[in-house]
Amino acid sequence: MKFAVNLSEAQIAGLAEYSGRNGLSQAEAIRRGVQLLLDDDARSRREARTAALAASFGTWDKSVDPDKYLADLRAEWER
Repeated sequence: MKFAVNLSEAQIAGLAEYSGRNGLSQAEAIRRGVQLLLDDDARSRREARTAALAASFGTWDKSVDPDKYLADLRAEWER
Protein backbone atom coordinates (compact mmCIF):
# COMPACT_ATOMS: atom_id res chain seq x y z
CA MET A 1 0.00 0.00 0.00
CA LYS A 2 1.27 3.46 -0.79
CA PHE A 3 0.96 6.51 1.43
CA ALA A 4 1.54 10.20 0.84
CA VAL A 5 3.31 11.67 3.86
CA ASN A 6 4.23 15.28 4.51
CA LEU A 7 7.66 15.61 6.08
CA SER A 8 9.47 18.70 7.26
CA GLU A 9 12.64 19.77 5.46
CA ALA A 10 14.67 18.54 8.45
CA GLN A 11 12.96 15.14 8.32
CA ILE A 12 13.56 14.85 4.58
CA ALA A 13 17.24 15.72 5.01
CA GLY A 14 17.57 13.31 7.95
CA LEU A 15 15.87 10.52 6.02
CA ALA A 16 18.10 11.07 2.99
CA GLU A 17 21.23 11.11 5.16
CA TYR A 18 20.17 8.00 7.12
CA SER A 19 19.19 6.09 3.98
CA GLY A 20 22.45 6.92 2.22
CA ARG A 21 24.60 6.09 5.24
CA ASN A 22 22.88 2.71 5.67
CA GLY A 23 22.54 1.80 2.00
CA LEU A 24 18.74 1.75 2.13
CA SER A 25 16.08 3.23 -0.04
CA GLN A 26 14.09 5.92 1.70
CA ALA A 27 11.01 3.69 1.45
CA GLU A 28 12.84 0.86 3.23
CA ALA A 29 14.04 3.23 5.94
CA ILE A 30 10.44 4.38 6.48
CA ARG A 31 9.17 0.77 6.58
CA ARG A 32 11.79 -0.08 9.20
CA GLY A 33 10.86 2.99 11.21
CA VAL A 34 7.19 2.02 11.18
CA GLN A 35 8.10 -1.51 12.30
CA LEU A 36 10.18 -0.09 15.17
CA LEU A 37 7.16 1.93 16.32
CA LEU A 38 4.90 -1.12 16.16
CA ASP A 39 7.41 -3.28 18.03
CA ASP A 40 7.88 -0.61 20.69
CA ASP A 41 4.11 -0.29 21.15
CA ALA A 42 3.72 -4.07 21.50
CA ARG A 43 6.59 -4.14 24.00
CA SER A 44 5.02 -1.30 26.01
CA ARG A 45 1.65 -3.07 26.15
CA ARG A 46 3.33 -6.34 27.17
CA GLU A 47 5.30 -4.54 29.91
CA ALA A 48 2.09 -2.91 31.18
CA ARG A 49 0.36 -6.31 31.43
CA THR A 50 3.40 -7.76 33.21
CA ALA A 51 3.42 -4.85 35.68
CA ALA A 52 -0.29 -5.32 36.39
CA LEU A 53 0.24 -9.02 37.06
CA ALA A 54 3.23 -8.31 39.28
CA ALA A 55 1.25 -5.72 41.24
CA SER A 56 -1.55 -8.21 41.88
CA PHE A 57 0.74 -11.12 42.75
CA GLY A 58 0.14 -12.37 46.27
CA THR A 59 -3.19 -10.61 46.74
CA TRP A 60 -4.99 -13.89 47.43
CA ASP A 61 -6.18 -14.01 51.04
CA LYS A 62 -3.88 -16.66 52.49
CA SER A 63 -6.37 -17.45 55.26
CA VAL A 64 -8.74 -18.92 52.65
CA ASP A 65 -8.17 -22.54 51.64
CA PRO A 66 -8.40 -22.47 47.82
CA ASP A 67 -9.62 -26.08 47.60
CA LYS A 68 -12.44 -25.42 50.08
CA TYR A 69 -13.27 -22.13 48.35
CA LEU A 70 -13.66 -23.88 44.98
CA ALA A 71 -15.61 -26.77 46.51
CA ASP A 72 -18.02 -24.27 48.10
CA LEU A 73 -18.45 -22.48 44.77
CA ARG A 74 -19.13 -25.73 42.95
CA ALA A 75 -21.60 -26.78 45.62
CA GLU A 76 -23.57 -23.62 44.90
CA TRP A 77 -23.81 -24.61 41.23
CA GLU A 78 -25.36 -27.94 42.18
CA ARG A 79 -28.15 -26.29 44.19
